[in-house]
Amino acid sequence: MSSPVRIVFFWGSKPVSGLKVRTPKASLETNGNGEVLLDFDGDFACFDFLAHDTWRTKRIPVLDASTIILDLRAEWNAPNYAIDAPSAPDEDIEVSINLGPRYEAHALLGRGGMGIVIKAWDKLLNRFIAIKALAEEFTTIREAQQIFLSEARSLARLAHPNLVQVHDIIEVDERALMVMELVEGINLQQLIEHDMLSHEQALWFGVEIANAIHYLHQQSYIHRDIKPANTMIRPDDSVKIIDFGLARRLDGLALRKTRVRGTPAYMSPEQFTGDVITPASDIYQLGVTLFEMFTGRLPFDRGEMAYAHRFLTPPDLQDLVDARVAAIVAHCLEKEPSDRPQSAEQVAHALYEICAAEGIAAQRNQRVSFPRLAATAAPATLPPAAIGRAQTAPRSAPRELSTAQTFEHAFEDGIAALLDKNYPEALQAFTAAHQLRPDDGRVIANLARLRELGYADNET
Repeated sequence: MSSPVRIVFFWGSKPVSGLKVRTPKASLETNGNGEVLLDFDGDFACFDFLAHDTWRTKRIPVLDASTIILDLRAEWNAPNYAIDAPSAPDEDIEVSINLGPRYEAHALLGRGGMGIVIKAWDKLLNRFIAIKALAEEFTTIREAQQIFLSEARSLARLAHPNLVQVHDIIEVDERALMVMELVEGINLQQLIEHDMLSHEQALWFGVEIANAIHYLHQQSYIHRDIKPANTMIRPDDSVKIIDFGLARRLDGLALRKTRVRGTPAYMSPEQFTGDVITPASDIYQLGVTLFEMFTGRLPFDRGEMAYAHRFLTPPDLQDLVDARVAAIVAHCLEKEPSDRPQSAEQVAHALYEICAAEGIAAQRNQRVSFPRLAATAAPATLPPAAIGRAQTAPRSAPRELSTAQTFEHAFEDGIAALLDKNYPEALQAFTAAHQLRPDDGRVIANLARLRELGYADNET
């Protein structure tokens, strides 16, 4: 029995129109939105598309009522095409980093203030991977390299189907490199912006994102930057969270205040105030992400973000989405951390119950395994947010920090601020560290570097 499947082709964030696509049944071209509708028999969509005068074959599992999203720039020359061998690297990618003898740079996937991400070919395993490297200006800062390596080693221990996998950490020419899984697909933010996210997809993606967050919390990590732009949707309609630039271990964050870091439109109230960050902050960001996934817009999309997230009430979703979804989102967006769901698992469980009731889980032929919820947990259906207030266990008081711990945390904050090019914050952190250890050479050197940049301190 044949089933229609919508296939959408992108090049980065731009739809590819006029692309020739063929199957044994039809020969068509994509429309102005990069879309083409084809019929397929069986469990796989198999089709050819014409690129650079070469027909390339793609074979993808088909889900009922599926939309297949292909980012040709991200997938170009991927081994699952009919032509398995990679072509020569792009000539204009401006990648001068030595990746060692095993890896060959093919494309620049992204560039930020802290570093770059490169698509590279693994000559040993014959596959494409992604390599993350610190920006050139930080390669001479030994402490920055150490923090990068430490975080990479910690993230390499994580293993979850909805988190990007870190394969290896290497050093080439004294530069730290993180070798990661290359995630093919399209960014969730792009799906939202192009109004291509169905209600069913939003529900299921919400389950998978919440499950991934719960796993991170179980491993004592807080992500701190949950948002659609950090989430990829693979061709099989599964989710991958791909960016862990702000992820930190709970044992460090729970013992101290934290610097204001994150994406303002998605940040929790306590992130703006610099208060202690807990897993509840990720749950708030999950609420913002769910709000955007179901409505196509942010709960607060104008004005001063810090004021809005701390004091304004989010728009009522009751008239826009299913009442059950509206209750879940409102619960996540409570201003007080203790008023939010006790865990991301509860959010995943509540969304999955809706998926099961609407037949979405059966359509995808998948089940999600949830550990048995604690007896004191709020019901999985998550009624209005007030239910969470009376049932949340009291939080234990933070332990007192030793002088050594306080110094290391201040020093780490200083390095992180340098990486962000937030020099006033770096000066504040290094000054605090200097007061604790006036003779520490690393602190003295970084304060001197800040003076050279025009940021004077009064302690040295």
